[in-house]
Amino acid sequence: MKRRVLVSAMLLSAATVFAQSNAQTTQSVSVEQGGNVPVTTVVPVQQKPVVIVDTTSQLLSAPIPNRTTRVEKRADEEKRFSEYIDSLVRSRNFMFYPDSMQEVDPDGAMRLIYAEYFYFGFFTDTAEVHLPTSQGVTQYVQILNFDSPITDYKLLPFQSGLSVTFKLMYEDKPYFGRFIVSTVTGETVLTLITPAMTMRYVGWLSHDRHTPVHKLKASEPVEDLPPVNRKSPTHKQHHRK
Repeated sequence: MKRRVLVSAMLLSAATVFAQSNAQTTQSVSVEQGGNVPVTTVVPVQQKPVVIVDTTSQLLSAPIPNRTTRVEKRADEEKRFSEYIDSLVRSRNFMFYPDSMQEVDPDGAMRLIYAEYFYFGFFTDTAEVHLPTSQGVTQYVQILNFDSPITDYKLLPFQSGLSVTFKLMYEDKPYFGRFIVSTVTGETVLTLITPAMTMRYVGWLSHDRHTPVHKLKASEPVEDLPPVNRKSPTHKQHHRK
């Protein structure tokens, strides 16, 4: 009898423990009304949205470093060149070397100048003129070779260059001149009105007698350059493109 009571007590204790553990493990399980099948309640978990990056479009739209650097470098060189030409003309201390000449009135033939020693020196208030002239379509050539004070000096800037007008005197006769200088290309046109004719010269500027150039590549301001050397030139390089 005692053994039966003891066995019954042990079974009851085991059933109680099983029921408690079963209740703990099935807390998330509910039973629908009218059924005995347990149904699991699913709780959704919210995650961060996935961001899709179009790397191909970014690469195609991104600037090319080397190309940008070259463009900026050329723009910087053009800016420095324009500033250099502007400073050179405003300094009133430069050399003009002609590459071609043409009588304007009446219209004459355009002639190339190959000689190395023709120039127009502009030195503040004094001009040194050593230029050839031609008349019409003939081969007649006369040389203008004189020094003169510069008067009636006027400088007028415009969108892409500078205009300089002035007056010279030679043998008590007036000579009128005008420089048109492009700060973009460096090309310079000198129109010289003499008592006998009107001449047009196309050429380039230089800061001295030894380096007439097609296009100056300046990296420093004009005031830091050496003064013009007034000795006769021995060589003139013509650069044409």
